[in-house]
Amino acid sequence: MGVIATINGEQITVEMLDKAVGRYIVQLEEDEEIDFKPTHDNLKFIKTEVLNFLMERKLLLKRAEAEGVSVTEEAVNKRINDLRNNYSSVREWEDNLTALKTDEPGLFSEVKNDLIIENFLDKRLGETMRFGEKELRKYYMENEDHMKEPDLFTFYDVHAGTANEVKAVYTLMQKFTDIDLLNSELEKIGLKSNHHRDVPGHQISEETLTMLNDLEPGKIATVEAAEGGMTIFKLIRKIPGERLEYDDIKEKLAEYLMHKARKENIECVITEEMEKANIDYVDITYLEG
Repeated sequence: MGVIATINGEQITVEMLDKAVGRYIVQLEEDEEIDFKPTHDNLKFIKTEVLNFLMERKLLLKRAEAEGVSVTEEAVNKRINDLRNNYSSVREWEDNLTALKTDEPGLFSEVKNDLIIENFLDKRLGETMRFGEKELRKYYMENEDHMKEPDLFTFYDVHAGTANEVKAVYTLMQKFTDIDLLNSELEKIGLKSNHHRDVPGHQISEETLTMLNDLEPGKIATVEAAEGGMTIFKLIRKIPGERLEYDDIKEKLAEYLMHKARKENIECVITEEMEKANIDYVDITYLEG
């Protein structure tokens, strides 16, 4: 059982990291919004990220225990029963444990640690987070320009690999406003367009969103493509998002601020503990494999 690193004298072994990496990959593969295909580079990245996560988790747990945070056995069993109720049979539950590379005792220990960390963060939030109607309304007023539905964009894009293709696409996009006619002409030169209808701005990459916001409807722009060549965009329309009224969103606003505060609390504790931590990377060859 090779040791990858130690943090404040506690070991993180190949077995521990391999198990955690396996779980993370299972989650990625089950996520319908992610088309995950393992490669040497992304597995190396995942291993490094998971190692950092395990270190941070150890620091959070130690800090929680040092501040006297605990959890009852009943609370742990309730959380496990809630998880078990998501499965329709004992076999499905056991298959899930196998996929997670754990068993009932192992799961109990992990859930217990999860709850200790959760209780610790809830305790910190209770001590530091103070917001009610007054604070929510103040945040809303300070950020009123952003309190609106997302802008919706309808646009075409075509990827072109050569300068001649870029010129041809640009000419065709100027000439044809009908998408079917445009596609018919693009097919003649071995290209095709992607038609995006009423896409919310937050679902568009930052670079593309900036470009679309600078365009007038009917105008065309080109962006260098990550895979090489250029992507040519034509903006068809932009529907500005409507302003959201305070009373309609205050509950979601409270949830957002709580989530934001929790994230900031985690980052604050981790930063504090990492500055004091004694970390020794013993053998990181597993990360490279």
